[in-house]
Amino acid sequence: MQSTEFQHRVAGGLQARVHCWRPDAPARGVMQVIHGMAEHSGRYERLATALTASGFVVYGPAGHQVTRGGLTGR
Repeated sequence: MQSTEFQHRVAGGLQARVHCWRPDAPARGVMQVIHGMAEHSGRYERLATALTASGFVVYGPAGHQVTRGGLTGR
């Protein structure tokens, strides 16, 4: 499994931080995790591990920080 974080430009020129888990083999589908306000994507690492083992790419917000200038802290 490969795990990365990146910035994605959203409406109004804002940036959102996204976590992506990719399987080592070719993907057979994509899942998106949306977490609650008091959580972060790291809490879903076990779920992402299981899904990537089944061939899915998993995306989720790394936090609820969205800024004009880029990333904020967790």
